[in-house]
Amino acid sequence: MKNFHFKKGEVTPRAFKTLHLFILFVICYVGIVSAQDTPYVLGKESIFQEVLNQQKNSTLTLKTSDTETLSVKINIKEGDNTNYSIIGSVLLQEKSNGLEPLFSVRKFNGLLEGEIIMYEQKKAYKISSGDQGNVLIAEADINELLCVEFESEEVTDSSAPVNTKAAVPSLESLPGATAVIYLDFDGEVVSGTRWLNGRTINARPAGFSDQKILTTWRIMAEDFSAFNINVTTRRDVFDRAPKNRRMMCIFTTTKDAAPSAGGVAYLNSFSWNTDDPCWVFNLGNRSAGETGSHEIGHTLGLSHDGIRSGTTYYSGHGQWSPIMGWSASKPIGHWSKGEYNNANQKEDDLAIIAGSRNGFGYKQDDHSNSTNGATAIVADAGGNVKKEDNNGIITTRQDKDLFSFTTSGGNASFNFDPDPYYPNLNIKARILNAQGQEVASSDPSGLKASISTNLAKGTYYIEIDGVGEGNLSSGYSDYSSIGYFSISGKYIAGSDGGDTTAPSTPGNLTVSATTQSSVSLSWTASTDNVGVTGYDVYQGNTMVSSVSGTSTTVNGLTPSTTYSFKVKAKDAAGNTSAFSNTVSATTQGGDTTCDAVTGVKATNITKTAATINWNAVSTPTYTLEYKKSTDATYTSTKTTEASKVLTELSPKTTYQVRVKYTCPNGNNDGNICEGVPPYRRGTGYRPGDKVTYEGSLYQLNNNYRWDKLGACGSGSTANSTDAPYSTVISFTTLEDTTGGLCDGIAAWRPYPKVYRRGEKAVYNGILYEAQYNGTYWNPTYGFWTRLGSCSGGAFATESFDETTVEKLSVFPNPATDRVSVSFMGGSQQTSHIQLINLVGKVILQKEVKVTPGRNLIHLDISEIESGVYFIKNGTLSPKKIVIN
Repeated sequence: MKNFHFKKGEVTPRAFKTLHLFILFVICYVGIVSAQDTPYVLGKESIFQEVLNQQKNSTLTLKTSDTETLSVKINIKEGDNTNYSIIGSVLLQEKSNGLEPLFSVRKFNGLLEGEIIMYEQKKAYKISSGDQGNVLIAEADINELLCVEFESEEVTDSSAPVNTKAAVPSLESLPGATAVIYLDFDGEVVSGTRWLNGRTINARPAGFSDQKILTTWRIMAEDFSAFNINVTTRRDVFDRAPKNRRMMCIFTTTKDAAPSAGGVAYLNSFSWNTDDPCWVFNLGNRSAGETGSHEIGHTLGLSHDGIRSGTTYYSGHGQWSPIMGWSASKPIGHWSKGEYNNANQKEDDLAIIAGSRNGFGYKQDDHSNSTNGATAIVADAGGNVKKEDNNGIITTRQDKDLFSFTTSGGNASFNFDPDPYYPNLNIKARILNAQGQEVASSDPSGLKASISTNLAKGTYYIEIDGVGEGNLSSGYSDYSSIGYFSISGKYIAGSDGGDTTAPSTPGNLTVSATTQSSVSLSWTASTDNVGVTGYDVYQGNTMVSSVSGTSTTVNGLTPSTTYSFKVKAKDAAGNTSAFSNTVSATTQGGDTTCDAVTGVKATNITKTAATINWNAVSTPTYTLEYKKSTDATYTSTKTTEASKVLTELSPKTTYQVRVKYTCPNGNNDGNICEGVPPYRRGTGYRPGDKVTYEGSLYQLNNNYRWDKLGACGSGSTANSTDAPYSTVISFTTLEDTTGGLCDGIAAWRPYPKVYRRGEKAVYNGILYEAQYNGTYWNPTYGFWTRLGSCSGGAFATESFDETTVEKLSVFPNPATDRVSVSFMGGSQQTSHIQLINLVGKVILQKEVKVTPGRNLIHLDISEIESGVYFIKNGTLSPKKIVIN
């Protein structure tokens, strides 16, 4: 970044280790594990499952190490023991004027992960699943969890944002794709997410003109053109996408989420199964789109591209720059794998984006990589080739797209162009003969290519390949030279001596039917001197099917979306007709009045009761159904509120809940605006409220957006039907702990008592179970699982002096510049920490004051020679350490 620089401590250079030292290390120190690299065991996952059943504002105490404890206030919790999300705030001893530290943990499809982010301290922890159901925590580089302080650019262009909210152009890069990137320009109310620890952000509109929205979309659509993902400005497309296959990117002047940054995002959040958006605050003509791709890259798992000298965001060289650095000031922005000089990041951006975690992968290859199966060039009878009929996408550095054409001989001239707006593809074009041998090629400086050559009679192939430019110091490789291309030009059409007669053009292409997700087409048959073998059906300029008959249905479309279609005929010799007439069709709209209830969750769970809440809709009648997870049928109850208390439940039992409501359907001849007040600026509207505005009826939905229900004067709803059921949620009632949970269990005893895995002990009125063999720490450390309170019966207690428990540990190990020494203090006032070499000589000694409990000191070893040493503290067993 250019505003602030946050760097890890630089490592002091060391000479290479000699062979005998390496052998000594292997012999003497096999199995040593770095304490810094080894995560700390928080305990069992049940600590988070218990939080789900507690009150909203409960607190949780987490030990992040032997010496550090953090208190967390829970703000948001959703889900059940199988899939859940918990968001809270870390409580600081001293108040800060900056962003409140975040605590977050979530579980989806068996994967538990989370983070603690201390924004002001630039410190972070990563929470993850361990073996045997343990939850681990380890300190992490904050840049690996969050895009920290991305460069902020002052907008100086003439289209600087204004605080207005207008209709946004409807744009889609890949209609029908399951995965979605939604570009939000018209303002958003964000609540219940990890941003501001769950508090509400009222994001203002970006104030972009239609042209500037189009510019931003074009930049990002080209950056993601190789992938099976739809970059869109349509909110309804986002809403229909699965939560773990969508990301909202908000362009706004409201910088609450990161006041000094140009944009911000959580790493890997695309697949979290939550709706934590990313943010773009850089609103320049070029920087908005480049920052959008950068932040989306983070949500897909990408880290920053910098250089080893300390620059977090590398701004590139020559004409090139990496998207995960700063790409707004260069003509070409590419995904990178750190091929440039002094790169600090070698991750494979393309492989991560297309990886299984994100779940969408690359687009299906649109043209063959070889002459076998090459796509026939579309040209008219005069050999004129138009770019709108001949185009494609290079998806990877291995991808090549081949096209075929047949000439009677003479001049052939072709132009090969990348995306006309914000291209990423540097084109190399070749013409090959029937044997696959090169007869002409073009790879000039720059992104475009062209060929003009004289050809003998015969069949030829055009090969399109993405290539690099220059060397890696001043240019770039072909790694991310991918994206859109088109072919145009002219050649003398002819034949190679076989059947050269193309079928006639299909006639009278018409739309015969539409649904929410499909369009049915029909046309009149073509004729051919030998015979028509089939028809290729195109959606826009993309072939979507090949059929033998004169009708087809195109599926997988988006509701309320307009598409164009055309058809051409082909014969066995590969001759193709001209395109038919083009028709447009609009899919039917989705059912916006009867969507399923959202936001169903269980709160205030006790042994015999629970409160079920959900997002309100405009209808007054809900049906809530619940059952034990082992039962086959539901019990039904009705309510007119968006909340219901269930009582007379069984303790320690898992229940399933679903909700539906009665929604209007049908029409009569009334006025739908009758009795509805006009919209008034400044009024605090709530979801479900209706208003009239400029002659139409609108209703505020749960996302605080106005849905247009129709023009005033049209028929009003009369009849009723049931909406679909909500997603089924589960919750588990609390256990009835009355009785002797701790009966017969002895009180915990300090060292030299050593516990084996599975042994139980009572400590301060709570029952614990050891999770590891050789455990001697008291049960407040993470080596134990809390089983429950001993309330309801007598339990064992024992008095002891815990300061007699002594243990020495050192970390990191191996170490370079500094080593930390941790030990339990007893009754002594001072202690001597010594660093001793292999022959027993004291190399370094430090006298420290000792306090009861755990003590932590740090030794500066930056001037100590590399080798194997021991750290000694009094009568405690010395610890071996390797210094690099």
